Amino acid sequence: GRRPGAWPVQDVTHRRAAQELISQTGQGLAYAKAGSVAARPDSHVPGSGREHVVPRQLPAPVRPFVGREAELAELDGLVERASSPAAVVISAIGGTAGVGKTALAVHRAHQVAESFGDGQLHIDLRGYAASQPVEPLDALARFLRALGVPAEQVPGELDEAAAMYRSLLAGKRMLILVDNAATSGQVRPLLPGSPGCLVLVTSRGRLPGLTTREGAARVTLDLLPQGEALALLRKVLGRARVDAEPDAAAEIATRCACLPLALRIAADRAADRPNLTLAGLAAQLAASRSRLDVLAADDDSTSTALRSVFSWSYQALASNAARMFRLLGLHPGPDVSVPAAAALAATSHAAAGQLLQALAGVHLLEETSPGRYQFHDLLRIYAAERATIDDSARNRPHVRRRVLTWYLHTAAGAARLLRASSIHGIPFGRSPWDCEPTAFADYEHALAWCDAEHANLVAAVRLAAETGLDDITWKLAATLHGYFDLRKPWTDWIITHQAGLASARRAGDVHGEYWMITGLGHVYCDLRRFEDALSCCRRALELRRQAGDRRGESACLNNLGTLYGELRRLDSALECNHQALSICRETGDRVQEAAALHGLGLLHRKRNRPEQALYYLAQALAIFRVIGERHGEGVALLGLGETHLDLRRASEARGHSQQALAIYRQIGDRRGEADALRILGDACYHAGQAQAADRSWSQALAIFDDLGDPQAAEVGDRLARARRGIPARA
Repeated sequence: GRRPGAWPVQDVTHRRAAQELISQTGQGLAYAKAGSVAARPDSHVPGSGREHVVPRQLPAPVRPFVGREAELAELDGLVERASSPAAVVISAIGGTAGVGKTALAVHRAHQVAESFGDGQLHIDLRGYAASQPVEPLDALARFLRALGVPAEQVPGELDEAAAMYRSLLAGKRMLILVDNAATSGQVRPLLPGSPGCLVLVTSRGRLPGLTTREGAARVTLDLLPQGEALALLRKVLGRARVDAEPDAAAEIATRCACLPLALRIAADRAADRPNLTLAGLAAQLAASRSRLDVLAADDDSTSTALRSVFSWSYQALASNAARMFRLLGLHPGPDVSVPAAAALAATSHAAAGQLLQALAGVHLLEETSPGRYQFHDLLRIYAAERATIDDSARNRPHVRRRVLTWYLHTAAGAARLLRASSIHGIPFGRSPWDCEPTAFADYEHALAWCDAEHANLVAAVRLAAETGLDDITWKLAATLHGYFDLRKPWTDWIITHQAGLASARRAGDVHGEYWMITGLGHVYCDLRRFEDALSCCRRALELRRQAGDRRGESACLNNLGTLYGELRRLDSALECNHQALSICRETGDRVQEAAALHGLGLLHRKRNRPEQALYYLAQALAIFRVIGERHGEGVALLGLGETHLDLRRASEARGHSQQALAIYRQIGDRRGEADALRILGDACYHAGQAQAADRSWSQALAIFDDLGDPQAAEVGDRLARARRGIPARA
């Protein structure tokens, strides 16, 4: 640490060794002399009075700064490690464009600057900027000059400059902030070679080389949580203004995807316009096509305009990755799987997976689970814009049709495993060669795919309707009938089938109209909107009779029988079910035959004829088991269970409901599971097993509540009465 005293010794050394060094390397004297210049008393910053150069290059912190407590805690741990006699401590801070990587790094760097008394270096490598990125040698030259090396003594070779840089930092406590790096190769020459230094690197890429070879700790920034996004708006706009319009403020945060840069731009826009209400700003942001225009900074500078910031990442992509990015902007749903991306791009699964990984590697996508990726909303809008700009208008409709066709044929394959009868008779045709549908090994895989793709499938129906693909619209909606009947997402069920119905009628497709109104009748019945359901079923019956479709006619008659039974029009119900049974036995349709027998069993139960009910229900159960119709088997078991309860046979009722419960849990039918639990609770209650009844009813109530099922109130009342000691059933 006695740098002034070291100068004379070094000076003698330079004179004695100069010739040898020069002859050996041509740069040796310059290298050694540069090391002494940095420590020489007269090499300090002019006017500073310091004995050696202490650079203070940190940029001003971004204000206001909110949140990021977990990430700041991670960085705190790195600062502590930098104090120990270990290797250089490196943190690679990653995340998508505008997420606040630089703001976080600068914020923490200022907080810990005093722990690094030998100074702080900073450079923007412009790895994702409109201009050319900074070359490592140029970056080293800047650092060396900042450390007191005269410009003429900075080596012109990368390796020599890096060696000089490491020598100057040896034994020092230095903080180095390397911003906006594109690759590990850009950063590696800037790393100190000895302990005591902390290096903070920001990048939109993952910089795997730094983590694997240099031991860098990775800190990845996600979008701000909603609460922190609102806190940022309060900091910029003032608490009173934000709290006066809390709903509008929350919508602004959502429209900005909780992306810090977008939030700051939106808040600045409102701050500059005191007469602009937050509701007004939210309304401007609501139109997705113009949202990036609203979020462009007034001066449209490349440092703040979102389009420009996004473009830096986009322009750095390889051509095939850029094409995939654009095509993803045409995808209808909130996330995308590898097979769906392959269909979009008309490429192999392996190639699609590599491209998605490349996009995730520079944080243009996020891998939310293995093989599934998503944008944040603003990047999705930007990707769609790029598709409009960079791809031909003729190609985009083909891409949309290709991916929608892939969803149609894959969903049809899933439906055949979940409940084949739900799509029997729909002409799907052959799948095109360029979008091979996913094949499923078994029921479980088909159900898991539907669960994962639920939101995408609903969005696909909407996109098909919006783009005039009427045939795909109603057929895709129809493939969802069986899945929706298992999971009971009634709102999505109605939305997709109403869209399908409008498309079928627009195209004059009476076959499609039949399938859509049949599905709507089913969901209306579930929701106990019996008059709406009745209207649908009557129209469906009319269409099937006009088409001469005897199988479809029997299905409609069974549905009408169910509805008349719910409306207590039992004679009409019996007539419909008997007609359906006669047609089924004529056509050999075992599915509808079992459904007719089941309907007759329920009707005889309503007419207080339990023995006849058991007779028909037992026949229905036998047929459902023979044909392997698991859902129907569960329905028949529940009917038998309730009928045995009518006869005060609690043991038999418990057995049937337990069998049904096992089936419904196996096939993933939550509504059926809740029905089985309700009846099991009834059976336990009548057997004097109060605790078991309470447990089953409580589980049923939780599911009915979660589904928004009207039966929740009935079960809740039953449970409350039993707990108060009042008879639970009238």
